[in-house]
Amino acid sequence: MTSYVFMRCQLSRLQKGHATDEWFQLSSHIPLKGIEPGSLRVRARYSMEKIMPEEEYSEFKELILQKEMHVVYALSHVCGQDRTLLAGILLKIFLHEKLESLLLRTLNDREISMEDEATTLFRATTLASTLMEQYMKATATRFVHHALKDSILKIMESKQSCELNPSKLEKNEDVNTNLAHLLSILSELVEKIFMAAEILPP
Repeated sequence: MTSYVFMRCQLSRLQKGHATDEWFQLSSHIPLKGIEPGSLRVRARYSMEKIMPEEEYSEFKELILQKEMHVVYALSHVCGQDRTLLAGILLKIFLHEKLESLLLRTLNDREISMEDEATTLFRATTLASTLMEQYMKATATRFVHHALKDSILKIMESKQSCELNPSKLEKNEDVNTNLAHLLSILSELVEKIFMAAEILPP
């Protein structure tokens, strides 16, 4: 008979929305002869949500899906600390309606129009950049594996440095050699991406 251990956590002692990082003692339903079950470290955030019937959300969904994106912009200001959660929810809604390209294009165009310096474009963590990150993770994993796996493995096995900061160079390292190596890696990665264009996600 297989023995299983378990841990209990009283939800009443957790605060909604707050993260917990604690060790919990493990227990067993049957005696473990001479064996200490040990403990388990849990890092989690407690969330309690009331899920209503889908029709209850229909009017709000229509507001979110409006082309002007007024509600989306308002939510981005209100939910600044929960940007990742908001981006995930919005992406699911727009993907379900097959309107994800509208969402991404509208928010990215707005981001570009608000930025004066091209060098700082998309450098800040915004709702637009978070949405793009989540969308690419959701749709491009297979493409990245196919296009770049061999090149990434080769980079990991290579002993040639790409360090360009003079203060961090090892003894006898040459910054020009490192630069040439870095540029060759970047060229190879870009070439592999374009060569795999036929399986690029839509």
